[in-house]
Amino acid sequence: MMPDDRTAEVSRSTWPASTITGIPSADLPAEAHGYSVTRNLYRPDGQIADLSKVRQTDLLVAVIKGTRTGAAQPVQTLVVDLLPAGFEIETATVSKGRSTTDYSWLPELTEATYIEERDDRFVAALDLKEDTRDFTLAYIVRAVTPGDFKYPALVAEDMYDPETSGRTALGKLTIAPR
Repeated sequence: MMPDDRTAEVSRSTWPASTITGIPSADLPAEAHGYSVTRNLYRPDGQIADLSKVRQTDLLVAVIKGTRTGAAQPVQTLVVDLLPAGFEIETATVSKGRSTTDYSWLPELTEATYIEERDDRFVAALDLKEDTRDFTLAYIVRAVTPGDFKYPALVAEDMYDPETSGRTALGKLTIAPR
């Protein structure tokens, strides 16, 4: 049986693809491949929070700082900060329009193109201009569940070149009951 011309055309334009999924056998270390990122948690008064002494119902401010290295061209950056199981996002809208009386200690924040607060993560999309290398974001979390938790890594990446990325190391969190 001879294939018709349409079948031959489809087979020439087929691209093979493969997907690998799994769970790392060990905790992944921090990495910087075009982005260097950090995440620190502060008490509402601006004091650094001790993640081994958080209490249930405590509010904390997560401050994300990043620097992109390499070429100084415009780039669209995606920042994904996974939450430990004991936290919930209280508000992701800490931005330039924030109340300066409550969080005046915060540095100047980068305006995000898009911000989303999910049950398990904070997501922000940024349009970084060619002369912008640094960015700073902040959001507020509440400690809701007592226990010992792993604090997942924060990841920043170029949306159109995922190999250009940065990741923090895994952390630890202890939430004591109130």
